[in-house]
Amino acid sequence: MKKIIGLVTSILMLSTILVAQERQEVLSITQEMHEESWYLNQQKLWGGDVKEDKKNAEAWYNYYSATRALKNISKDKSTRVAYRKQCTSIAENAYAAVPNSFEGNHLMWWDASNDETKRAYLLKAAEIAPNDTRAYDDLMIYYELLRDKVNFDIMCKKIYENQELPASLLNWGYNVLSELEPNAIVFVHGDNDTYALWLAQSVKGFRSDVTVVNTSLMRMDEYRGRMLMELNYPKFNGEFDELFEFIIENRKDRAIHVSSSAIRGFKETPMIDSLYLVGLSYLYSDQQFDNVSIIRRNYEKRYLIDYLTEQFSVHPSDGIAGIFDALYVPSMIKLYKHYRDSEETSKMEKIEALLLNISKKTGQEDTVKQLIKGC
Repeated sequence: MKKIIGLVTSILMLSTILVAQERQEVLSITQEMHEESWYLNQQKLWGGDVKEDKKNAEAWYNYYSATRALKNISKDKSTRVAYRKQCTSIAENAYAAVPNSFEGNHLMWWDASNDETKRAYLLKAAEIAPNDTRAYDDLMIYYELLRDKVNFDIMCKKIYENQELPASLLNWGYNVLSELEPNAIVFVHGDNDTYALWLAQSVKGFRSDVTVVNTSLMRMDEYRGRMLMELNYPKFNGEFDELFEFIIENRKDRAIHVSSSAIRGFKETPMIDSLYLVGLSYLYSDQQFDNVSIIRRNYEKRYLIDYLTEQFSVHPSDGIAGIFDALYVPSMIKLYKHYRDSEETSKMEKIEALLLNISKKTGQEDTVKQLIKGC
C-alpha cells in the first residue's frame, strides 16, 4: 500500500511539474491576466525555445508577450525600465531572425506603436497574414488615428465576428452609449472600454451621434487636431492637462461625459466637483441637478442588463469583463437607496439581487454588503 501511495504521489508531483512547464499562448493583459510567476515561467520557456531555434516566430512572439506583461504589471519603476529595454531587444532580434514573418513585423510595430516610422511594420504584418486576429485591434486603432472610417469599420466588423471581445463587455459598451445625451462627447481611457463603444457604434450602428474620445490617443498631436477640427473646436495650443477644460469651455450645446472606467484619470481636474454620476458615466454640469432620477431612467428604460443575471457564453477575457461589471455598483447603490426611501420594495430587492450577483463574480461580496447596509 505504501508503495502504491508513493507511486501515486510521484505521478501527481510529476503532473504538477509538467503543467507548470507547459508552454501556453501569452495573451495581452487586457485580454487575460495571470500572476507574475506565470509570466516568468512562460518567459523562461519561450525564451528557451528561441535559443534553440532562432527561426521559431511563435516562440519570439510569446517570449515578447510574456516580457511585456511583466513590464506592465510591475510596480517597481526600475524593473519596468529593465523589462522595457528587454522588450525592444526581443523585438529587434525577432525581426532580424524572421523578417518576413507576421510575428517579426508585428513585434516591431507593437514595441513602438507611437512611432509613426514604425507603422509600415504593422501594414507589412497585415499583408503577410491578413487573417491573423492578433493585429486586428492595432489595425482598428491605426485607421482610427487616420480617421479612415471605411477601413476602421472593416476592422471593427472583423473583431466582432471573431468574438475578440466578450459579449458582456459589448453589453456594457452598449449601456454606456444608451445613457448619453444626443451628440455627446464621452471620454474613455483604456483598450477594452474604448473598443466596446467603438464596436457598438460601428457594427451595431448604435449611437453614432456620440463622439468617443480616448484620452491616450488624444495625446497625439495629429490625431487631436483631426478630432477637434471635426468637432468644430478652435485650435488647441495648451498643455494636455488643460485639454478637458478646453473641451468643456468650447462645448457649445454638447454634453460632456466621462466613462466610469476613465474617471480615475480626472480626479485631479478642477472640474471634478462638476461631474455627476448618472449610471456608467459622469455628466459634466456647472449646476447641481437630480442625478438619481437620471440613474433611475437609465436602469428602467435604457439599459440591457439581463446579462448581469445570467451568462450564456464563455470567453477567455471574462475575468477582465468582470471588472466592468463592477462599474455598475456605485450607481446601483444610489438606486437601491432611492427605491428604499421611496418604499418601492420590489424594485429595491431586484437591485439588491443584482448587486450581490455582481459582487460574487468580482470578489467584492463583503464590500457590497457593507455598502448596502450603510445606505
